[in-house]
Amino acid sequence: MEETRLDVKQKSEDRKNKIAKTERLLYELNNLKPGSDREPILRELFPDMGTNCRIRTPLLVSISDYLHIGNNVLINCYFKAAIGTDVYIEDGVRIAYNVTIITNNHDYYDRDILVMKPVRLCKNVWVGAGAIILPGVTIGENSVVGAGSVVTHDVEPNTVVAGNPAQVIKRLDPNKFENPSNNIDDSKLNPFFENDNYIIGKDEKNDLYFKDNNKKVLLAENYEINVLDMIDDLVFILSDKIKVISINDLNKPFTYYSNYYNSYYKAEKYNDVYIVNTDDGDYIIVYKKNNNILFKRIFDYEYNKIDEIIKSL
Repeated sequence: MEETRLDVKQKSEDRKNKIAKTERLLYELNNLKPGSDREPILRELFPDMGTNCRIRTPLLVSISDYLHIGNNVLINCYFKAAIGTDVYIEDGVRIAYNVTIITNNHDYYDRDILVMKPVRLCKNVWVGAGAIILPGVTIGENSVVGAGSVVTHDVEPNTVVAGNPAQVIKRLDPNKFENPSNNIDDSKLNPFFENDNYIIGKDEKNDLYFKDNNKKVLLAENYEINVLDMIDDLVFILSDKIKVISINDLNKPFTYYSNYYNSYYKAEKYNDVYIVNTDDGDYIIVYKKNNNILFKRIFDYEYNKIDEIIKSL
């Protein structure tokens, strides 16, 4: 990573304004009451933030404009970023409690000189609680940083590191992170149910797939089903087996498969809808509208407005 140097004695109006903006917005964010809508402040605080991100408070950041956040990122509370240059947090990164990222150091002989190097967390990285990531470090795709580790050098993709300084303790199989079926050509997927949100179909081996946002998930191998019976039906997974539930019969408890979380969750009936509580405290509302079954994900801070949200569906 390229090194830059900054003399803190030379005052920069632009840097001063960025720090002031960060401090103001952090104060507002960290002092919001539980249940408040944090999205507008987060968007102003982190202009380069993707979609579907979950950022828990309190947190502390030196200059928020330097923090670049991808899609589907989780940053847990007590996150600290002492940054004077860019930090890149790519798609799908998960950061546990009390993690610190540092881009700045001081010149050994002139302590008013900041020596700065960017930090990058590549896609699908998982950083354990209390870890510290030092200037110039890149953590490769799918890698894991153990709790309490101090990362002083780059981490290769698909690697588990731990300790102070962090050392390699395990190599991960990259093929296990994504089902090989995800890479199947669309021409090999024979759809027999689709709408704007998802496709259900079978491939040449008669394996059943659920396709959502161009990602295919294997539901069952060599699955025998009458295609005509599938029209206007929805596939759920119940007890690790395929269960076809008619949209006209959505009145029984079921297990919801979340493509985003890659996990199974029990759905509880609430009034005329079903509510799925995920591991991260967010919720998925499953409801029927115009003879279709639809999904809406809400954040934990919105749950106190659940009745209003349901009425608006």
